[in-house]
Amino acid sequence: MPEKDSKSPYVDYEYYTGDYHGKQIDRDSFPHVELEAEAYVNAITFGRVKRQESVPDSVKNAICAAAECMHKYQESRETSIKSESNDGYAVSYGDPISEHEYRQNMKFKVLTHLADTGFAYKGWSKKYDGK
Repeated sequence: MPEKDSKSPYVDYEYYTGDYHGKQIDRDSFPHVELEAEAYVNAITFGRVKRQESVPDSVKNAICAAAECMHKYQESRETSIKSESNDGYAVSYGDPISEHEYRQNMKFKVLTHLADTGFAYKGWSKKYDGK
């Protein structure tokens, strides 16, 4: 079993609403999506974040962006009523976000925040992988 990262969770709700200025995720939903977003960012950075002494803001922002994408995708899956009508009252929602669109959007947003950091570099990095 992998060793737990002592820095986890990397982002708390105060950072999300304060520094990142996030508004899409409520306090109760945040811990779950943050955990999933953190796992995604660790995967896309090949575990390099875990080896750092502290978590840079660029990584925290990438986690917040991924968390918002995940939350939006989950909400679209739950509230995808296409049409409903009852005695003059009508409800119509759009199609849920496709999984392909969700993954593509999340990857784009995460990589945007990680640009020029070297964390997402696919090769060996002397800065992050060398000792």
